[in-house]
Amino acid sequence: MTSHAEAVRLMKADLSRSKLRDNEIKKLRLIAFSSSQTEELTGNKIPSYKIPYFDLNGEEIDNFFRMRYLEEPKQKGFGAKAKKAQRYTQPPNMPPRFYLHLVIGAEKISQGDFGVRVNV
Repeated sequence: MTSHAEAVRLMKADLSRSKLRDNEIKKLRLIAFSSSQTEELTGNKIPSYKIPYFDLNGEEIDNFFRMRYLEEPKQKGFGAKAKKAQRYTQPPNMPPRFYLHLVIGAEKISQGDFGVRVNV
């Protein structure tokens, strides 16, 4: 079983690959979950972190988020080893949503300003 402190360490290690720093992790409201906390929410007893989603005003959307697994969930059944490991999950029966990145700024994104120039 992974403790909350270990889940925080794993989350930061995972996010460091995206060059996210502690202040950005806090701004994005990412929260680490121990393996037992993840099990209560998803049924998988592995560490994870919660990724909240935001509207165009930067307000958190109620009842919608994704969980990023920090270990591979145990796969069962015929051909389980051949399947690609599931890395994310979200509440059941919820349609996918567009993720608005608060560090870039939802207002800029809604206006098509992603902070990079794209030539088409």
